Amino acid sequence: MNATALLDRMAGGDVYRLILESLDDGVYLVDSSRCIVYWNEGAERITGYRRQDVIGRPWSGSLLVYCSDAGFPLREQDCPLSTTMTDGRSRRLNTFLKHQLGHRVPVISRSAAVRDAGGAIVGAVEIFHVDSRHYGLLQKFRGLEPFGCLDPAIGLPNRAMTEARLRHRLEDLEAFGIPFGLFSIEIGDRAALEARSGHGAWEGLLRTAAQTMAETLEPNGFVGRWEEARFIGLLGNSDLLSLHQITSRVAALVHASHVSWWGDEIEPTVVLRSAMAEPGDTPESAVARLNCPPS
Repeated sequence: MNATALLDRMAGGDVYRLILESLDDGVYLVDSSRCIVYWNEGAERITGYRRQDVIGRPWSGSLLVYCSDAGFPLREQDCPLSTTMTDGRSRRLNTFLKHQLGHRVPVISRSAAVRDAGGAIVGAVEIFHVDSRHYGLLQKFRGLEPFGCLDPAIGLPNRAMTEARLRHRLEDLEAFGIPFGLFSIEIGDRAALEARSGHGAWEGLLRTAAQTMAETLEPNGFVGRWEEARFIGLLGNSDLLSLHQITSRVAALVHASHVSWWGDEIEPTVVLRSAMAEPGDTPESAVARLNCPPS
């Protein structure tokens, strides 16, 4: 019995599908040949891929391109569903999938084998949801939209809002000694990209990079647009080690994102700099410290 037939028999088929469609989690199912036979609304919402674009398509690691914390794409044979299809063992993985638009989304993924009455593996199911430990910053930023605090091109706080947040953190450092770190992420190769693919490709790359930063930075962090291709971020109550670890991960995930442009997959070139704020800093001196050689 293939996975589709098995799904039809479980809980009356239609009832089971209604339950799956009501979930916030993403759920998809592959048959014994690793062909996608089911893709629910949650999977559409989280990944951006519509079911009509993926059902009937052979599953491979190139669809969601799972990525580790370090920003390295997982090999297909290391993806949860692939390994579960091989040995039948259920798995759980914290990872970052690539959205259909190209940015990275943090998810917690679980895989399980689908077996027939004789115990043979006839398919596998993967269930995933957005990891709330990272997700949420973008939602906070959207709440600022009515107040003119956002850069309309990318959806992140604009220069004025970023300066105001930096000044507030410096006041807390001066008054209460609350430490925080700063980081700068700069997207490079603008001239070469515009010469090759046009200004629209550059704008799309900036939006993708901005969304990846917002969706993978810690909830207590902040990131905003500082210059055309430069973003300034803040990490509250951090030390130099955690600042380096977190910002390196975010920068790697930005580099692992992409924008699709007329058949090309364009990945951003990323330059990361980071430093701890110091007592007596002004916004100008704190940002100037980030102009040292890249970390």
